[in-house]
Amino acid sequence: MSDPVRKELRSRAWGAMLQYAVFRWESAVIIALTLVLTALFNQPFAWWPWWGWLALGGVTEALMIVTSVTDARTGVQVVADMFREENNPARLRDPRYRAVVERALAYHDQLAQEVATRPNSLLRDRLSEQVRQIDDWISGIYRLSERMESLEGDALLRQDFQTAPQELQRLTQRLRATTDPQTQAQLRAAVEARQTQIDNLNALRRTMENAGLQLDNTLGALGAVYAQMRLLSAQDMEGARARELQANIAQQVRALQDVVESLEEVRSRTQAEK
Repeated sequence: MSDPVRKELRSRAWGAMLQYAVFRWESAVIIALTLVLTALFNQPFAWWPWWGWLALGGVTEALMIVTSVTDARTGVQVVADMFREENNPARLRDPRYRAVVERALAYHDQLAQEVATRPNSLLRDRLSEQVRQIDDWISGIYRLSERMESLEGDALLRQDFQTAPQELQRLTQRLRATTDPQTQAQLRAAVEARQTQIDNLNALRRTMENAGLQLDNTLGALGAVYAQMRLLSAQDMEGARARELQANIAQQVRALQDVVESLEEVRSRTQAEK
């Protein structure tokens, strides 16, 4: 993930945390109580200024907002909610892919909580970097799940898988039966185009099968990385092992991105040859 994207995400996370703090039910209670006291008990004491309740309410509200946005647990929860919304498994109709994304998000939430509870700032920074990489990984899982669901639900593709071989057989039979040179030339071109379409469809089918395997494998790998990170966290995450784990995560992210790009490339080629 590039630095500008990370800065944008941090900015959005900060905005989400601020919004959460302002719209907490405690905030509504403070505002309502301040207005009621100002209206009904404007001067409970002779020395009390008319704006006293407003000032006290404002200070209390400000303190609550500050404690909310600086609380590690609150920050983790708000950011986790935002990340879940961006990779919302509820948008996936297929229960298989929903379950995969839900499991991946569960790993993410647990690791984020682990970061929030770490008192050691150096270890917390290391864990935070690992979790940011996990973000990329889970986003890749979600994108791949979306692509797979879209391809499997494509009615035109399903029809092409069924009818293209039949159409090729029909054209081949016509080519064998005709003796007219001009008709033969047209039929040869049609046969070649249909064969290219079938080759692309077969390539897409193989890529989809490999993508399905990659999705299963990457979820297992994510579980293994989760266990490693918990172990390293307990051992204060020694530098060399942390770098090895980071390289492993980066490799998994690249592998997912390659699969997504392959799916898009083969699908585009298949559609172009129709």
